[in-house]
Amino acid sequence: MSRVFFSIALTLLVSDAGALAQADEWARFSSVPTGTAWFITEGRGAVTMSGGKFDARLYDKDDSRFLRLTIRGSTTKGVTTAQVRVEESDTPEFDVSGRLQRFCGPKKDGREVLLLSDGTQVIGLVRELSASVPCTRVK
Repeated sequence: MSRVFFSIALTLLVSDAGALAQADEWARFSSVPTGTAWFITEGRGAVTMSGGKFDARLYDKDDSRFLRLTIRGSTTKGVTTAQVRVEESDTPEFDVSGRLQRFCGPKKDGREVLLLSDGTQVIGLVRELSASVPCTRVK
């Protein structure tokens, strides 16, 4: 079941990224199972990955000032592990992990996709890479 959801999520991110994201701008979704359905939110995010540190502030699609999620962690050997805080909620913080993937196009452009999960909840991030910053495969 989780593999099917990850495949659907990745397809949605990759197919819709051109409309949602530009260079250095991240689009995001988050999903939580509710028992009989998925509660899904979308929006944009400010993501920093530098010096092994990972920090993301993810905002709501309908109200770009509403900070929905804060994620803080680190990246080691290509794997990001972090804690997620659901803002303005009594939901306890939870741990997620995932691996950044880069998809390069024929013109040295492409996109980066990061799917973070705790095994149940999923957070997807995607951004476009411009031809001015040549796309190379993540090692």
